[in-house]
Amino acid sequence: MSSPPGAAWYQDPADASRLRWWDGSAWTQHTQINPAGLVTPAPDTMVSAASATGSASTVAAPTPVAPAAQATPLAPTPVAPAVPAAVAPMAIPASATPDPVVPNFTAAVGPAMTGGAAGGMTNDHFGGESVATPNAQSIGDPGDRLAPLDRQRIIDMMGRLGWRFMIDDDGDVYASFSGQPTWFEQRGQQNELFVVLARWDVSLPRDQGWAALSVINQFNRETSFASAFLVDLPEQGYASVMCSLVLDCECGVTDKQLALHARDAVSGAAQLFKLMAQTFPDLH
Repeated sequence: MSSPPGAAWYQDPADASRLRWWDGSAWTQHTQINPAGLVTPAPDTMVSAASATGSASTVAAPTPVAPAAQATPLAPTPVAPAVPAAVAPMAIPASATPDPVVPNFTAAVGPAMTGGAAGGMTNDHFGGESVATPNAQSIGDPGDRLAPLDRQRIIDMMGRLGWRFMIDDDGDVYASFSGQPTWFEQRGQQNELFVVLARWDVSLPRDQGWAALSVINQFNRETSFASAFLVDLPEQGYASVMCSLVLDCECGVTDKQLALHARDAVSGAAQLFKLMAQTFPDLH
């Protein structure tokens, strides 16, 4: 014989719209409205028991147990992000950042060139305009504002550096340092590249090309701001040693950046050409 169901609320056998408390052995007098579908109908054994008793037993009503109150979640305490302590920039000794050495400018411009200038350069030779710049000794304070690159900014830079120059037939800014021709150009699809190109003013015999490449490779290994290369000119029967520096100004460039790169390019070319002169002392 199976044991009777445990004490609980069940569907009243006499009225399906209500619930009646079963105390585990008999029905009691306690009833309540039946939320349809939420309580299991009373088993047949309980129905039989209700019929046998005819009336509910006097059993104390079960004490409803309220569900445990859920704790109200505490609001998270906002935590301010940690602020990193300010770190002062490390001081760089002056000896670690030598000022690039700019070779002396040997070519004259302006009125002095009309009668023939040092190095044989004249206005007629270039077929362009001659531009004189102020004799400034430093770049001053060019500012840190980014601005697009254009030829006028290159011309202004030359003035702040105190370099004399000319404008050649192609519209490029041209200068000479210790007799070495140097161009300051804009290149790229949108003229966004600032290119400084210097040429060693010595015609190198083609049979000396491998020796020159050895010097060029050494220079490129030891120098990061400028690049050297050799241009073979078979029709002329000689080769040219070149030095270049390229600065991408697509996002703009400050006056200070422009001037510093120009000084680095001229200084790097001077170092390269000095190495070449030491390697080929008999060439002029």
